[in-house]
Amino acid sequence: MTTPSAIVPAVATAWRVTVAPGSGTANCLAEFPEPLGCVMTAEAVPPLQVLAETSLTPSGSGQPDGKSLVFVFVPAGSEFGVYEEWFKRGIPADGSIPVLDVALPDRILWRPGRAVMFGSAERRDEILKALAVFSYLESEVRDLESGVQRHWGFARQDAALTHRVGGKSLNEWPRVCEITEWAALSRLKFSAVDATLYMPPSVIGPKGRRMLLELARLTRMPDRLEFVDDQIQVFEELYRQANDRLSDYRYYRRELQLEAAIIILLVMQAIVMVVEIVKGLPPQVP
Repeated sequence: MTTPSAIVPAVATAWRVTVAPGSGTANCLAEFPEPLGCVMTAEAVPPLQVLAETSLTPSGSGQPDGKSLVFVFVPAGSEFGVYEEWFKRGIPADGSIPVLDVALPDRILWRPGRAVMFGSAERRDEILKALAVFSYLESEVRDLESGVQRHWGFARQDAALTHRVGGKSLNEWPRVCEITEWAALSRLKFSAVDATLYMPPSVIGPKGRRMLLELARLTRMPDRLEFVDDQIQVFEELYRQANDRLSDYRYYRRELQLEAAIIILLVMQAIVMVVEIVKGLPPQVP
């Protein structure tokens, strides 16, 4: 059996790109201001280590969200097959994750968490930055999409709260508040991702920006963002109305309880007065 070291081209290079909260640090590749509020760093890793890594996550990155990226560069004319096999390893057959194989003009393989470039070393750094930013933005879009899918069932259930509430409805208010907050945070994330797609960090040059937009087109990111925008708007409107109805009902119920308590006190006071009046009457003489 051929060992990995026997087939790995010595000229191949690899980097691991990670995203973490915070601002500029060592090995900073790109920085994203609030509301994203994170920094992207790149660290060189041995190609052999990359080929030996296995992952149970669909992204192949060791992170379920695919926000990190392992990038491998193979110069034109070098052996490419071993990295293509590594790239394809673990791709779900159901098409649940996006996969690209394009020539821009270098051949680029991309999936969430993994990318391989086969081409010119002159364009390597530019493509690495563009792929890293694209991977992060695409992962944020998938995060928004999965969030919408997770909350659709609750939205159908809570639609009645926009026009019909009762005593038991107040038990649902904590969840309504939680989804309202999620919708607000999703709106902030959507605005940041949409703006960053068309105005990426300054470290990406003109060629990198064109490549970023081309990759976004190939993965239908503009259409997906537009669709997510409409869906978030539905959640915002539905849960705004639900919060208004629940708030109005709670205020109404408290007023009703207060009025009932006042009426009970007035009735009791009237009874006491009647009793005192009756006690104060002189006894009747037959």
